[in-house]
Amino acid sequence: MRGRSGVEAELERVKGQIGTVIRQLAEQMEQAAFQLAATEQRAIAAEQRATAAVERANKAEASLTRLQAEKLAKALMKKLVPRAA
Repeated sequence: MRGRSGVEAELERVKGQIGTVIRQLAEQMEQAAFQLAATEQRAIAAEQRATAAVERANKAEASLTRLQAEKLAKALMKKLVPRAA
């Protein structure tokens, strides 16, 4: 049977192991938090790029609609106002 000092030594050894595990877990949590923050930043940037692309597409669509309307108006004017011979 171990003496009191042997049990105390074992307890200190276990406490040391627990401390090591807690430090490792804290480091892993810190790394995970950093990775999550980086992922969140990339997601925000991607969302901003997507929003900008949608805005550009909407502007392009509006320009196309305007050009089509101008073309239609010119065609109608040609039919309505024949040129003098």
